[in-house]
Amino acid sequence: MRIFFVIALLGITATYATQSIKRFRSVPSETEELVRASNGFGFEILKLLSQSKNVFISPISMSMLIGLVYSGARNITANEIQSVMHYPPNVHAAFKNILGVLKPPEGKMNSAQGYQLEMANAMLVDKFFNILPRYKEESRLFYDAAVESVSFSLHPEAAVDSVNGWVAWRTKNKIVKVLEEPLEPLTKLFLMNAVYFKGTWKTKFDQRLTMPDTFYNDGRVPKTVPMMRQKRKFRYGFEGRIQGHVLELPYSGDDIKMLILLPEKRDGLREMESKLSNNMLEDISTGLREVSVQVTLPRFSLTDEYDLIPILKMLGINSLFDANTADLSGISQKQGLYVTKVVHKCAVEVNEEGSEAAAVTGVSAGVRTGGPLVPLFTADHPFIFFVKDLRFNLTLFLGRVAVL
Repeated sequence: MRIFFVIALLGITATYATQSIKRFRSVPSETEELVRASNGFGFEILKLLSQSKNVFISPISMSMLIGLVYSGARNITANEIQSVMHYPPNVHAAFKNILGVLKPPEGKMNSAQGYQLEMANAMLVDKFFNILPRYKEESRLFYDAAVESVSFSLHPEAAVDSVNGWVAWRTKNKIVKVLEEPLEPLTKLFLMNAVYFKGTWKTKFDQRLTMPDTFYNDGRVPKTVPMMRQKRKFRYGFEGRIQGHVLELPYSGDDIKMLILLPEKRDGLREMESKLSNNMLEDISTGLREVSVQVTLPRFSLTDEYDLIPILKMLGINSLFDANTADLSGISQKQGLYVTKVVHKCAVEVNEEGSEAAAVTGVSAGVRTGGPLVPLFTADHPFIFFVKDLRFNLTLFLGRVAVL
């Protein structure tokens, strides 16, 4: 089963930071523009993270949470966010459109879809800190964001319990502790986003065929890991521009797929990532053809936590994190609000059933005597993967498996 769990967290501190949030009307083209921007943002993050490490992130989760802050940003802060995130004019309504389609019935796995996907946003506000009522309302309307009153300074332990409790609830207890210690006393507003996905493969791997085999960590160091196997018809292709093999594994319901990109060379992932772009990925995906493929894929799980402030600064968002220049006057009439903490915590498990989150010594084509050409997709060295929602062509999650 495959399940993905993603938590994105932003802590906003006050030394203390007036305008109302504008209402937007979205059209499909702007939703598509937002999807392209979010997908592209994911690529930028991936390329900034160390290429020798595993990665698992949710671009839409991060994009949505930054959008929630952007709705209250003004002047230089809003301009910097916009220049990096490339939001369309009606970004908030576009996020609402996406949430309206992605969010399933509360607490249920849609039997027609065959998977469960939940996205939720929350805002914890110090009870002594007044947020503009209009911002609260727009946050609820566009981002489905719950707003709760807590005391970061007087009752810091209770605030931590509120954060961790919300995270555990939204990820079905797959991530139960995001905060180990109380936040700084000056923290007045804490934003969280949680994404939970649970799905089953449209064609499951037979557990009886899973057996120990070699995976080459970093493309060099052999390690014995459980390898899943199946031979089925999948959408598959070899892409010369990235010198890699591409496999699409659909989830039940056909709305969501996992796209796996495997370099032909064991140590070819760095070169592949340097050449790959969001536009190229879409072009590659369109060109895949359904053929019989012998698939060998490691059973794996990834868990990591990222401090996004250095990354966002490298991309060009700076004033948001500076008490002297941040302008969040659309959130509060008090001056001095700025973001002090941006944490993105994710976990994924991939096995024979599917995913729950909360490739070859050399890939080659094999020929059987007297039979047809059968491509071999053997993921025994580092690869990258994307979990895509086909209704929007939206990247829900992306990951890099470098070390097992």
